[in-house]
Amino acid sequence: MRIGFVFAVLALMDCGNAIAGPAGMNGSWGGEMRQIEVSTELKYPMTLTIKGKVAEADYPTLNCRGSWTRVAEKNGYVIYAEKVTNKKGASCIDGMVMVTLDQGKVFLGWFAADAGEPIVAMAALSKAAR
Repeated sequence: MRIGFVFAVLALMDCGNAIAGPAGMNGSWGGEMRQIEVSTELKYPMTLTIKGKVAEADYPTLNCRGSWTRVAEKNGYVIYAEKVTNKKGASCIDGMVMVTLDQGKVFLGWFAADAGEPIVAMAALSKAAR
């Protein structure tokens, strides 16, 4: 599974002078993240603010935040590398995120490996009220 994800990321990295994602993706979004690990499944709220080539994610119940930097974009999908900042006692880890916009929602898939095991998470986020 990890190898397939790596190939997908490498294929999407051939993006030339692509723009920073669909314009409708910019802004603030919110919803519930579903994280699946080998032995457990978690659900927690998240907010996401996308500004072109960068984004900021907040996971309030996990006490961590993520700074996202765009690494590739192709065919409406944008890939970001996430660098996490943990508050005291938190144990969030860095990962890779694939994001797309469909029917007015942002859909994302997140991937990382920790202690020799894969971790995946996904969310369907709605535009935040202004």
